[in-house]
Amino acid sequence: MPSSLGWVVLDDAHKRAIQETAALSREQGTVDELGIGVVRDALSDLMFPGTSVLHTRAKYLLFVPWIYDALRADGRWGSRAVALGRQREIALINALIEGGEAGNGVIGERARASLRRLPSAAYWSALQRHRILRWNIGVTGYCQNLRVTRTGTERLGRDEDGNPTDAVGPWHALPPAEDLAVAATFALNVEQAGYLYDRIAASSPGSMLLWLLDQPDAAVDAPWEHPDL
Repeated sequence: MPSSLGWVVLDDAHKRAIQETAALSREQGTVDELGIGVVRDALSDLMFPGTSVLHTRAKYLLFVPWIYDALRADGRWGSRAVALGRQREIALINALIEGGEAGNGVIGERARASLRRLPSAAYWSALQRHRILRWNIGVTGYCQNLRVTRTGTERLGRDEDGNPTDAVGPWHALPPAEDLAVAATFALNVEQAGYLYDRIAASSPGSMLLWLLDQPDAAVDAPWEHPDL
């Protein structure tokens, strides 16, 4: 009888971790026989918290909150919010291309409507790590918790520890949202850049990520080649 592997999904974060682990087994050259991946991940989280090779455009840390915060204002929640969130993330692809960002790291530029890994899936944990998203809950759970009254007052949410609360909104005071309906760019204005800097400074003091943000630009190919290291 052939062997098989199964698991119990506890929450969205657990599901993502299992899916990423399973995906590694399907890729060539990713077998970690020496077990040094744990060390790599620990050092990465110390020096560059909330980042990964998937993160190439900082403005997704604003695009995703703007899209999902708007669902609250629209009074959507549950499966309808999940579907609308996906629809707006797909629309963002076209908006970025219309804004002149084609070939510049647009997630889903080739896949378009068939995109499987949405920007929210790639950036959600980073949003939580830097406390831009204050709810310790996944995308689906977030949408399930967007229950609103007819006046738009939040009735149910979860704080950073996952506890139900009416006092804490999901997002840390976001900068004004841009109109993403037609065109968008990856450029950050001063207010947006300052907001992201403040979030990283508050969540990751002493990290190399914050240190690099405080340094003048240097023409190097890797952080360890920085002249002021």
